[in-house]
Amino acid sequence: MTPVSKSLIGLASGLGLVACAAVATSADGPASGALCELRQTVIPGGTRLEARVFPQAAMTGSYDLNVRDARRSGSASIDQSGDFSASRGDTLVLGEIELSTQARHLDASFTLRSGGKTYLCPLRSHPTEL
Repeated sequence: MTPVSKSLIGLASGLGLVACAAVATSADGPASGALCELRQTVIPGGTRLEARVFPQAAMTGSYDLNVRDARRSGSASIDQSGDFSASRGDTLVLGEIELSTQARHLDASFTLRSGGKTYLCPLRSHPTEL
């Protein structure tokens, strides 16, 4: 798993989170040549993690988004998965999780499977949203 390392604010005992899994389009593009990323953005009161795909050709497949918080005061586990279909040039958000805990306590991973291949998508931090 890729360690998440920006600030989030308190998940363990309060378990303040919002999670949704949906395919949605977005205007923000990928890093140069990227197929996918786990995008981390600090938002008021926490952090948003988005599992994003940037297909360079039409593709279908499945994904897993996993986030773990295991501290002495408690633990939490969030798992999202599903199938997707994308056209060339689409930007898809396959899963989105908003957390209220410090990222240093989390491990997160985003994995794609398509065309018989498995891709571990990198964690990328983006500017704070106000």
